[in-house]
Amino acid sequence: MDVGARCLAFGEAGDPPGIRGSEAPRTARERAVQRSREVLRVGRRHRRFGAAQRAATGRIMLSHLSKRSDFTVFTVGSTDRSPATLYAHFVARLEDWAEARRTHVLVFYDGQQGTDESPELDAAQRQHIWERALRSAAPYRAAHRALDLRSRRILEDPMMQDSRYSQLIQAADLLAYGAYHRHRQGHPEIWTTQHATSPAAIRAYLQARAHWPEDSDDGVYWLG
Repeated sequence: MDVGARCLAFGEAGDPPGIRGSEAPRTARERAVQRSREVLRVGRRHRRFGAAQRAATGRIMLSHLSKRSDFTVFTVGSTDRSPATLYAHFVARLEDWAEARRTHVLVFYDGQQGTDESPELDAAQRQHIWERALRSAAPYRAAHRALDLRSRRILEDPMMQDSRYSQLIQAADLLAYGAYHRHRQGHPEIWTTQHATSPAAIRAYLQARAHWPEDSDDGVYWLG
């Protein structure tokens, strides 16, 4: 989860002529000086915001979300390495879940939301990234469109939402990351990679345990 802060201030010692107090910059030079100072301030804050601070932020965020919200959270896992196959199984599970509760759901997933507005990219590059994102999402759209229109509980196609602009998508990322480490901690014999288990990720994940389905494996449904 990427957490940062912006701090704008004027009138500090060493201000160039023309920038006084809270007065907004008017000339191109003043605006350039302002942008340079913003970059430096944000950079310093990011450097101070290390691993411990990020871990604490994730834990606090999930704790507050869990205490003040009514929701169900679960992660899906599978031995199948095909994202398209796993997603189709996930949609089937979610459809059954929604049917049992007589509710309807919308699916958002972490993906390119639109053309990338980064100034380093030209229009052709941004369009290429967007078209590639649409092609990559084709298997996910297909899983939704295979549902029976007369009875389906999952509405619409999956909607792409860039996690850079969505705190809820970042929360979902954090939960999935914590679920992985929780299962890795309990079943080290299953995982062949040598990555270390993250206690901080597990502590953050446990904040949401009151919202895990009772029939899940610590919040995880295994889909084969």
